[in-house]
Amino acid sequence: MTRSIPAFLLLAVLLNSCIAGRTLNFEQYLPRDLTGCFHMLDSVLPVDKRAQIKANTEAQFAEKNYLGLGKWVVSNWWLWEESQLYRTFYGLGVMEADDMMHIILTSYHRYLSKSALAIPEQIDRARSYRRNIQLRELFDLDSVQLTHWTRDSLR
Repeated sequence: MTRSIPAFLLLAVLLNSCIAGRTLNFEQYLPRDLTGCFHMLDSVLPVDKRAQIKANTEAQFAEKNYLGLGKWVVSNWWLWEESQLYRTFYGLGVMEADDMMHIILTSYHRYLSKSALAIPEQIDRARSYRRNIQLRELFDLDSVQLTHWTRDSLR
C-alpha cells in the first residue's frame, strides 16, 4: 500500500499540471545519478526492507531482486531510453539497461552497508560480462562442446 502512494501523488501532480495547461517534464522526477537513485530508493523502500537488503550479501540481494526491484528500476527510471540517468551511465561506457540496473542495485547495497562503491570496478565487470556474451554469440559457443587440449593429446 505504501508503494501506491508515490504513484498516486505523481498522478495527482500530472492531472493538476494538465488542468492548469502546463506540460510536465517527467524527467525531473527521475534520478540523474547514483546519489539520486539512493535517495529515491530510500524514499520508496520501507525501513524494514532496507534492513533486509543490508542483511543479505551483494550477490544475494542482486539475485533476489533482479526481477522485482531491478526491473522496476529499469522500467520506472527509463534505463532503456534517453533519460538523464541513462545518459550518465552511457557516458561512463555502460550501455545495457541490465548492466545499469545491476550497478544501481550493487551500489545501493554498498551504500546501505557503508562500503566503498567502487564504481570503476563495477563498470569493468559489466563491460567484461558483455564482451564475454558477445564472444559466445559470435562463435556460437553454447552449441559447442569445449575440450581441454594439451600438447600430448594432439600427438
